[in-house]
Amino acid sequence: MSGSVIYCAIDLTDGFYQILMRAGDIPLTAVSTPSGMLWEWLVMPQGLKNAPATFNRMV
Repeated sequence: MSGSVIYCAIDLTDGFYQILMRAGDIPLTAVSTPSGMLWEWLVMPQGLKNAPATFNRMV
């Protein structure tokens, strides 16, 4: 996306989910499902406090 002038919302969403989590932070993102399984985010989920600032630095 470097050098582009116009971005669409789909491009920005795809770019957001390409930012990897640090290995030490992955267990902190775990959520439980009704069946009792735990899911962990390997990429940065939306809704984290500093996620927008991190995304802006990466774009």
